[in-house]
Amino acid sequence: VQTALVAEHYLCMATHRIPTVPFESERTVLREWVPNDAPWLYDLNMNPQVVRYTGDAGFTSTQSALNLIKSYPNYQRDGYGRWMVIDKSTGNPIGWCGLKNNPWGIDLGFRFFEAAWGQGIATECAVATVEKAKALGLSSLIGRALSENIGSWKVLEKVGMQRYESVPIEEFAQDYNIAEKDLDSWKGQMLHMYKLELS
Repeated sequence: VQTALVAEHYLCMATHRIPTVPFESERTVLREWVPNDAPWLYDLNMNPQVVRYTGDAGFTSTQSALNLIKSYPNYQRDGYGRWMVIDKSTGNPIGWCGLKNNPWGIDLGFRFFEAAWGQGIATECAVATVEKAKALGLSSLIGRALSENIGSWKVLEKVGMQRYESVPIEEFAQDYNIAEKDLDSWKGQMLHMYKLELS
């Protein structure tokens, strides 16, 4: 059952959807978010270094992260979404990686705790996610990364994505709602846009 609070009313949706079967990379397991992930997601998004290039405001509490998990529509609506990444050696979440269906394309995204940076884990999970996208019959994926976010755009290139355009973030912001504080911190950067054809 998924729930969402709208105004003063709760909307509930019951489903018999079969959950996504967890899939693996060499060092990780990728699975759907569950309520017990709320503290991990809260901690992940509260690290200013982790969300430096994302524009996310973070969560106000663990409860707000739990509310997101409970109301997350993507698995039901699309059959895929962002998946929690579990370290096989510890059994603990180390971040997330997955897909998001946007009006402008299906986005490959990822976010990891700093302790997992620099070990090739993001690339490893992104490769596994691309393979999952192929198995789901998706035709193409997109990716976006700011020019100073070198680690992220290198991961996109390592999984075979091709950069097709780079635009000043100020120009991009004319058509998309980006918070002023983020625009100030990203001033002068380019937004690199990528695409990967799967079929």
